[in-house]
Amino acid sequence: IVLGLLLAWVWTFYAMQRIAIRQQIAPKLPKDYPSLTVIRPIKGVDSGLRENVIAGFEDSYPGDLETLFVFDDEEDPAVPIVRNVIEERKSQGLNAEATILFSGQPPRNRTGKLNAMIQAMANAHHTLIAFVDSDIRQSPGDLSRLVATLLADEGAGSAFPTVVSSAKPHTLGDVGYAVMVNGLYEPSALATAQRAKGTLPFIMGHMMVLRREAIEAIGGLETAEGQLVDDMYLGKRMVEEG
Repeated sequence: IVLGLLLAWVWTFYAMQRIAIRQQIAPKLPKDYPSLTVIRPIKGVDSGLRENVIAGFEDSYPGDLETLFVFDDEEDPAVPIVRNVIEERKSQGLNAEATILFSGQPPRNRTGKLNAMIQAMANAHHTLIAFVDSDIRQSPGDLSRLVATLLADEGAGSAFPTVVSSAKPHTLGDVGYAVMVNGLYEPSALATAQRAKGTLPFIMGHMMVLRREAIEAIGGLETAEGQLVDDMYLGKRMVEEG
């Protein structure tokens, strides 16, 4: 009985997800895409990190783009992987324009990710700011769709996409993660956003594009210091500031 109720609960969320996806309206594409800085905080070697880095370079954003990879220090085991990808692509004449930064150890009141984001902001030169987690594998056009979605609403401070767990599961933990993300987490967010005409009172920060004005309005990324889930808190603060 318990298993049946659980399956029915998951299926309800899945049905809500399907309805929300079918009713999504594609954003109006801008004539010109503003310049974009992509900040990628990395700590340790995530599964598929090399492929994720390559996918980021192959997103094909139509505007000016700079990519900043941010590590705590040179000793991070992911540093040589990222450097190797950059060198290989440059030797093949492929796009690999990126800068590697080191943010240092975070102070006690900041998560490592938030510290990397704050430090990288000082080196971000472009109009819009994107943050992309190291375990995200982009599809071509993801950044341009996010930017188009953000620009379509003058009152929006941030835009972020849905995410799915598509890797083949190898352990029970992988199965549990896929059920949580694909069966509960994203469907409920999609359905909630649909009811709220496309908006949510928080940010799911696995991949997000932000306006600089929104970051400034909330007092900078530092406003999330002391928060355990800083990306959701940043979205909450943006809603509070209108």
